Amino acid sequence: MSTFVKATQVYQQGQRTLPGRYYTSPEIYAEEQERIFTERWICAGRAAEISEAGDYVLRRIAGESVIVVRGRDGALRAFYNVCRHRGTRLCEEPQGRFSETIQCPYHAWTYTIDGQLIGAPHMNEVPGFDKGDYPLHTVPLETWEGFTFVNLGREPQAFAQAFASLAGRFSPRAASSTTSRQTGSSSSKTILSACTAPSFTPDSPSSRPTRAAQTTCSTGHSWAATWS
Repeated sequence: MSTFVKATQVYQQGQRTLPGRYYTSPEIYAEEQERIFTERWICAGRAAEISEAGDYVLRRIAGESVIVVRGRDGALRAFYNVCRHRGTRLCEEPQGRFSETIQCPYHAWTYTIDGQLIGAPHMNEVPGFDKGDYPLHTVPLETWEGFTFVNLGREPQAFAQAFASLAGRFSPRAASSTTSRQTGSSSSKTILSACTAPSFTPDSPSSRPTRAAQTTCSTGHSWAATWS
């Protein structure tokens, strides 16, 4: 579980920064991928990026490609970017809009944008085959203060529990009304940092949080995110 504390509460006289190996070691990087990026809630960007039905973005997290898409019902959903037939990558473009469906380029298996299989050429000849048994594999998704979060864990911690210590902390900044820009806004940057978000480059060693990722909020407080 993530615990958020002021940096002044964890500082001790004579402390030093982490040894260099924590920033460069492949072994430590692999451990972080396993213990953080595949088990924690990771920011996948702004919900406003995908505002219309069919809009989507791809996010790469811990080696996995994830599609985050807005459904016809207005709901946001996330799926592994993998066809249920032969494991082919469904989508390559990092951002765009699905017209009506998501179709695999290999054998043309076709899914609705809410993940249901509706087309499987020649599979009607296979005894017992039911398209309803082969939807896209979902990825748990939650929204918070205008941001989307996904979790690759098999049994993810409830989002409300994981972020309980941040509840209401950023609401006065009206983060949900901010928009995504190339440079970003100060409130968006603060929230992304405080939420330990790799969001756009999760596989980059230079951008990943280590045992304690510290950030200075625009309120003047310093906060550290630590993992047990």
